[in-house]
Amino acid sequence: MRWVSWDQKPAWFNNTALDTTYSVVGHEPLVREIEAHGKQRMTICTCVDSALADPPLGILFKAAPKGRVWADLQADTDIPPWMHVQTQCKGSYRASDMVDLLEKTLTPRGPDEETQIMCLDWFAAHRDPSVAKIIRERGHVLLFHGGGSTGYTQVNDTHLHATLQAEMKALEIAVFYGELEEMDAEGRSGACSHSRHDLCMLVARVWESLNHQAISHKGYQQTGPELPLDGPITMKDVCRDLRDLVKEMCPHEDPLQVGTQIREEARALVDRMWRKKK
Repeated sequence: MRWVSWDQKPAWFNNTALDTTYSVVGHEPLVREIEAHGKQRMTICTCVDSALADPPLGILFKAAPKGRVWADLQADTDIPPWMHVQTQCKGSYRASDMVDLLEKTLTPRGPDEETQIMCLDWFAAHRDPSVAKIIRERGHVLLFHGGGSTGYTQVNDTHLHATLQAEMKALEIAVFYGELEEMDAEGRSGACSHSRHDLCMLVARVWESLNHQAISHKGYQQTGPELPLDGPITMKDVCRDLRDLVKEMCPHEDPLQVGTQIREEARALVDRMWRKKK
């Protein structure tokens, strides 16, 4: 079974702007930042694909849809082909942006290919009929995470975004320090900043550094889709944030295991529905 999950992650031109820093009392702070860049939003649309070691990625900037900024970025030959750059007036995804991203990344199912199970959360832009239409027209299945459940069951939130955010901040700081050293060597002073091109390159570098296969394997197992279909389910098979909920719903006398009632009920439901369909 091939599982694919897309989810939006907000980011800013300066992701470390709100982090605290230390400075010697009475001395001018060494950190100089452009305050507006800590508020200038962009959105990264991440993908966790159980079949791909190098999944695609979307990045959306606040600008006129398909205007000058978009045209300039489309012409930027440094941006890798797996990174799909988009623009929207408020810097966040709408249904049309999600459809545009799926048109570029979701291939039609061939006769010898597996159906993709597309997992999306309860975001309004995901629930638009146009999103379901393109997924189904290309031969795939759409499943939704119910509202309030994504922090427990959506692999992007549980196993990817925290690492992505930490790595982006670390690289951003390293780049800024490099810029400060150059300024100091040239006798200049000023605040560090990123252009949209710089941000695309930063996100691309971090994305390529991640072990997507390990994230996918562990994430889809610990959030449910690839839990064992037979035999016991141990606590370590379930992600940490989900364990207390599973223990409450499916208690087990062994503290190192969780019950399998929900799994068996789901299996029975699918069997009944499959027989009814036939």
